[in-house]
Amino acid sequence: MKKNQTQIKKYAAVISIFLAAVIVGLFVFFFCIKRSVEQRSKNTMRNNVVRQSEHLRTILDIQYDYLNGLTEEIGKTDHLLAKKNMDLIKSITKHTDFCGTALIEPNGDAHYDNGLIKNLSHRRYFKEVISGKRTLSDPLDSSISGSTRVVLGVPIYNSKHKVIGALGGSYDVTALSRMLFEDLFNGQGCSMIIAQNGEIIAFEGDTSYWNLDYRDNFYKCCCKWIIKDKVTVKKIKQDFKEGKENLVTADSKKEGTRRHYFAYMPMGANGWMLCYALPEQAAQQSYNFIEDYEISFMIVFIVLVTLLILYIVYENHTRNKELLKYAQTDALTGNNISISIGISTAPQDGDCYMDLYKRADQALYQAKRSGKARVCNYFS
Repeated sequence: MKKNQTQIKKYAAVISIFLAAVIVGLFVFFFCIKRSVEQRSKNTMRNNVVRQSEHLRTILDIQYDYLNGLTEEIGKTDHLLAKKNMDLIKSITKHTDFCGTALIEPNGDAHYDNGLIKNLSHRRYFKEVISGKRTLSDPLDSSISGSTRVVLGVPIYNSKHKVIGALGGSYDVTALSRMLFEDLFNGQGCSMIIAQNGEIIAFEGDTSYWNLDYRDNFYKCCCKWIIKDKVTVKKIKQDFKEGKENLVTADSKKEGTRRHYFAYMPMGANGWMLCYALPEQAAQQSYNFIEDYEISFMIVFIVLVTLLILYIVYENHTRNKELLKYAQTDALTGNNISISIGISTAPQDGDCYMDLYKRADQALYQAKRSGKARVCNYFS
C-alpha cells in the first residue's frame, strides 16, 4: 500500500512538472503573439500615415501643376487682368478642387474669380510668391463654410522671365485631411495637420472623444495623456522641430485602460506635420481572430490534459488490479490463492508454546473445513 502511494505521488509530481512547463510555455507563446500583434499594428498605422503624407504631397503638387499650366498661358498675354485670363481662373475654379482662385498684381491687389478685389501685400505668401517662389500660405479660416483653407501661390512670368504677378488658389485642407483617412480603420481615428508651434491647423474626428479640435495646441493636449515608452512632450516638440516621424503610445488620464496610438509624419511644407490618432483596439481589430484562436486552443488544451490525466489514472488503476490478481494466483495451478488462519490465545488455550501451537493448528483445520479463506478461533 505504501509503495502504491509512493508511485501515485511520483505520477502526480511528473504530471505537475509537465503541466507547469506547458503552462509557462503557453504564457510565453501568447505574450510573444501579443507583442507581435502590437508591433504589427503600429507598423501598419505608421506605414499608412507615411503613405498618406506622400499622397498629400502628391495632391498638392498636382494642384501646383494646374496653377503652373495656367501661368504659362497668362504670361503670354499683354495684360495680366485681360478677360481671357479672368475666364481662365473662373474655369479652373469650376473644374478643379480649388475653392477659389485669384490673379494678384505686383502691388498686392488680388482679383478673385468671383469679382472680389482685396489687397494682400501684407501677407507672407504674397511676399514669397512675388519674389519668384512657389508658396503655401498659413491656414485661413473660412467664415462661410467653417473650413480651414490654405492658398497655393505661383509666380507669373512674362516672355522675358520677369515676374509680372502671381496666381493663387484656395484649397480646403480640412476636406483633404478627411479624404486621406476616412477609409482607414472604419473612421475610428482622427486626422490632424499640425503646425510646428503645435497649433492644430486642420482636425477631422470626434472632438468629444479626443478632447481635441481645430486651433487647439497639440502639445498642451499631450499633457492630458499618459505617454508611454519614455517619450515626453519635449521629445514630441523636438520631432516636430526637426521634421522627424514617430509613433507614440499614450493612455487617457481619465480612462487609464484606454490606450491610443499617435503617428505623425512631416508634410514637407511650412514645417507642418500630418498626424493620425487611433485607439489601440481599433488598430488591432484585424488581428482579433488570433484572440479567438487562443481561446479555442486553451479550451482544447484543457480538455486534452484532462483526458490525459484521466487516462493515466485509469491505466494505473488497471495495472494495480492486475498486480493484485497476479499476487493472488498460484503460478503452477493457476488457481486463486486464499489464506485460512487458526488462532489460539494464552492462557485460556494453553500455557506453553506447544499447547498453543497444537490448538491453533486445530483451529486452522476447522477454518479449512468451513470453506477456506477464513479465520477461526480455537474453542475447547
